[in-house]
Amino acid sequence: DLFATDGAHRLQQVRACLRSGDVGEARRQAHALKGSAREFGALRLERACQALEDAAVDGHLDVELLARAETAFAAAAAAVAARRP
Repeated sequence: DLFATDGAHRLQQVRACLRSGDVGEARRQAHALKGSAREFGALRLERACQALEDAAVDGHLDVELLARAETAFAAAAAAVAARRP
């Protein structure tokens, strides 16, 4: 489904940005995923994306923040898939 596909892609982009140091793009990807999370009611993912976005705005990214977002995304994607008929 679109949520799972798009979210996985955005998290891969954030991971690539973490490696390359591109905090601006990481912020944009986290922001976009945060919006999707909000739309689907995935509050834990929304908060994790906000933390990633805040860290990027401050000029740094953190592997632990990304791991938290990835864990929250996995749970949210499973919940969204379970709701599908």
